[in-house]
Amino acid sequence: MKSCSRFLAPLLALALPAAAAAQSTTQNFRYEAPGDVRPGPITMEGQALIGAVDHSWIKFKVESEWGWFSYRLTRLDAEPGSLPAAEAPNRPAAARTSRDLSWPGIDLDGPPPQFWLDGEITAVHRGGAELEGRFGFQGEIVRLRLELLDNVMAGTNPPPTLRHVAYGPDPEQTLDFYRARSSGPTPVAVYIHGGGWRRGDKSELNELFHFHELLDAGIAVASINYRFCPPANPAPAVPAVFVPLHDAAQAIQFIRSRAREWGLDKARLGLWGTSAGADSTLWLATHPDMADPASADPLARESTRPLCAVAIVPQTSLDPRQMRAWVGPQLDFGAYAFGIGPANDRKASFAHFLAARERLRPWIEAYSPAALLTREGPPLFIDYRDLGLVPHRPLADYYTHSPRFGIGFYALAQRLGHECYLRYAGLDATRYGTWQNFLIA
Repeated sequence: MKSCSRFLAPLLALALPAAAAAQSTTQNFRYEAPGDVRPGPITMEGQALIGAVDHSWIKFKVESEWGWFSYRLTRLDAEPGSLPAAEAPNRPAAARTSRDLSWPGIDLDGPPPQFWLDGEITAVHRGGAELEGRFGFQGEIVRLRLELLDNVMAGTNPPPTLRHVAYGPDPEQTLDFYRARSSGPTPVAVYIHGGGWRRGDKSELNELFHFHELLDAGIAVASINYRFCPPANPAPAVPAVFVPLHDAAQAIQFIRSRAREWGLDKARLGLWGTSAGADSTLWLATHPDMADPASADPLARESTRPLCAVAIVPQTSLDPRQMRAWVGPQLDFGAYAFGIGPANDRKASFAHFLAARERLRPWIEAYSPAALLTREGPPLFIDYRDLGLVPHRPLADYYTHSPRFGIGFYALAQRLGHECYLRYAGLDATRYGTWQNFLIA
């Protein structure tokens, strides 16, 4: 299939009553925001991003003048199923769709294919966060649910108050700081970007999140860069992952050291991160405080522990046996964190990782959030966003970010009595609803 072909044919004439089909009555999402969408004709154009292997859903990203918005599409006439209770401990079973949507010829391993929806919005729920509609699809009219997943509102994220602030001597040890309006010291939320500890940049914050709501709530924001994992362990007693993790800890200490200058309440510092950045977040939240009160260096006297932490699509363990038990035999993530290669062959590297597990046990106990988790420590919110228990394409990326990482970690937290909230597609955290609400609270 060509990436630009219209694999959802615009069958507006089929989908709508003749009286409603006039172009003048049709909403063009390009000039709308979700909260402005109303029942009636609509056309939406975007990119297909990922889809479930069983074809039960697909995620697409659509642009409007107000920003970028991602939706998860499922069929409203799908036969409902339920999640096994064992997969959602102490949570009510949630409905899921199981009908095969038969998305035709979608190649999600290549460039994102273009996506068109022409039809009629029949119902708007939750202020536009969930839409229902009838659309031409596969030569028939189908009813779809469009559930808003992520959005980055155009023009709402301000430029940094301070840009490229150095917190260490290396050029990668920098951060951006966004001041919140307040007459007194404000809390601060620190973002740690993803990229497997091998790529990425602090500018990801603007690409993935509408964080202006944090600033509006009186919470300052910082986004950090850090040095990446070196191709080999920097010393016999130091694993590769030491570098990005300890950089993150140093950045936290630096931000706290600037509390008076930047108008911060350093006791109210929260963390959030994505993917490997989420793993860094969990490591800081579960690791004993690395502050040294007796140090002559004022920076080293600052705490590394957050008041709360949000982990978005994290890898919650660095124990290869535990990861395979939780996620399954398809998982091949993490060997390079401990300097195990070859870097260009993940499956072979993971086999070496498993074989070296006993030798690596001291490092696993020191760097795996699941090994560090105790009853004490800050409350945690783990969010897998649009990911569910059914894999999506590309598969390697799915297993690296599988919600089963969260399920295993959540079960540990429940047994230990550590306050933890879990959310994934099909299971919503009941107390706060969203990680933003959790972080603000």
